Amino acid sequence: MSSSYGGERKKFYCREWVFMKLSHLVEQKKAGGALIVGGPGSGKTAICAEITYPTAASISPDALAIDPDEGFRRAVIIPLAQIQPPPSLSYFILVDSIDEVVFASTKPPGPISHGGSKTIGDLLANNHHLLPSWLLLFITARRQNKHIAKAFSSYKRITIDDLRKSQVVRDVQQYILLRLESEECLRRQMCRGTAETLNQLHIKSNGCFLYLERVLDGVADGCIVLREVRDIPGTLNGLYLWLCQRLLTAKHFSKVRTPTWASGLDQSPSRLGQSP
Repeated sequence: MSSSYGGERKKFYCREWVFMKLSHLVEQKKAGGALIVGGPGSGKTAICAEITYPTAASISPDALAIDPDEGFRRAVIIPLAQIQPPPSLSYFILVDSIDEVVFASTKPPGPISHGGSKTIGDLLANNHHLLPSWLLLFITARRQNKHIAKAFSSYKRITIDDLRKSQVVRDVQQYILLRLESEECLRRQMCRGTAETLNQLHIKSNGCFLYLERVLDGVADGCIVLREVRDIPGTLNGLYLWLCQRLLTAKHFSKVRTPTWASGLDQSPSRLGQSP
């Protein structure tokens, strides 16, 4: 056997017993896995490189840079499709915040554009239809991202902040009630009119749980009085601005403004065209 990590492939010696143990685990099809431990230089990376060599050897780094989509298919899609017989159970890949990486191409993700994919989001948008039927792809993205919605238009859409849905309304109400039930510091602020205030909080949150959490945390910490909910803006950005204006005095702002303005002057139009 040979090893190919860190550059030129080297002859790989021994460790047959490790591969036999791993092979036995795979054949058993039991839950769990294997944890390979060892000190620095004991060969952990070499073992991993030897295991992945049959797949990695077919793809060069230069080829990946030139056509990442083809590399993704050869390294991931094709090996998955060749699993015989197909697994009796379904599995899934979970990708959170797929839209937080700006798609490198000027075109929205979808059909492969000239130059191929540049990000994980591009790769999945261009190749998800090639995944085997037993492997599902679960992704999260912001609701207003139309490019993502179009790229994955065949997927079941689950919107978790639409207050027109009774399940979402119930979630918001339950979150508020459960916080009140479990936190004495919140219950101490309850008085006449609390129900109306909590209803305002429910409406202003617009299904945003982070908004609810920040407001109720502020109430629990004593920096927000429950009746002040009526004065808080009904957006997450507005909430943060309101908190900054409330918690930071003019003296605090003066310390921050000076370096901020200075950095802005450095990027003024008159300077942008000048050589450093």
